Amino acid sequence: MMMKLFSLIEIGQKLILSLFVVIVIVGCESKEVPVPILDSISPSKGYIGDPVLLTGQNLNNPSKILFNQTESEYALGTKNSITIVVPPGADLGVNSITLVNKGGNSNIMTFEVLEDTRVVDSGPPKLVSLYPSNNFIKYPLLIYGENLSASRVTFNGVPSPVYTNNRNVVTTTIPDGLPSGIVKLKIITPKGESNTFDFTVSGPPPAGVPVVNFSIVAVPPPAYVPTISNNWSCGLFNIKTVNQTVVNGTIEIKGTFDDLNLIDANGNSFIEGYYEFSYDKGKKYNSLNYVQIKNKNTGEIWAGQFSSEYVNPCILKMILVSSVSGEVFECDFDRRVNGVDNCDN
Repeated sequence: MMMKLFSLIEIGQKLILSLFVVIVIVGCESKEVPVPILDSISPSKGYIGDPVLLTGQNLNNPSKILFNQTESEYALGTKNSITIVVPPGADLGVNSITLVNKGGNSNIMTFEVLEDTRVVDSGPPKLVSLYPSNNFIKYPLLIYGENLSASRVTFNGVPSPVYTNNRNVVTTTIPDGLPSGIVKLKIITPKGESNTFDFTVSGPPPAGVPVVNFSIVAVPPPAYVPTISNNWSCGLFNIKTVNQTVVNGTIEIKGTFDDLNLIDANGNSFIEGYYEFSYDKGKKYNSLNYVQIKNKNTGEIWAGQFSSEYVNPCILKMILVSSVSGEVFECDFDRRVNGVDNCDN
């Protein structure tokens, strides 16, 4: 009987100890979330859509990021640093930036939102197509659409570098920090946010970062006019149609072409080419600069831009990305083979 009593006491003690451990664990788990602390901001001013780096403590997993009362997305975050994006609708001028989590509100950092007068289109941006539709991290991408001037590009909120940018075209590369699979691509301009497109991240670069991307594009100067009908390194191109209009004082050229090297038994070319080009002297940039070459048999599209440092170049250049390989290459033609000597090197 005494042994049974001691056994019951021992069991009771174990139960009490177990209950105490549970209470301690639960108490530890219900510990309050620490309030975020902001130490620095870089840069301290910029345009809507620009990435902004915040450093401090307890910055991971905020529930809200506010520019005054306007919510921002965050791109990449750790406990001690977080990249956010200046949101559309943010107040012009000095904004108070606050991070909010379950523990409360952070201290305030200030950021000046600048009015973007560089290039402003008539309406919000619209995405039409991507070339290619999937690619590796740090590989190139061409975005085609409408009202894309002064664009900022994000993939799942992660900002990416912009190499060239005009009314219809943005060139960029896939940023670090993205998971493999489908992500949401979006463009932000001073006029608002675009529709979103699904883009497939193929993963890390298979053999290192490609040597060439759209950063090699030289924006053609005023008075430059594209010349298509020549024996380029990527095709014997022949102009089919040309349409020239004047829009708000700016001459806009749009045309189609084919490739005389690739024709069928009936004399029809396998290639459909399209280009558009203009230079806005008032805003001092190429408001249009785009060229597309489609192989109707394979479906492959080469999309890109004319590139030139000179009004009268000796070597004509197109910088193109393949919709299949996702790599950038240069297509060129040396005008001097046609006896053109009064040109710029």
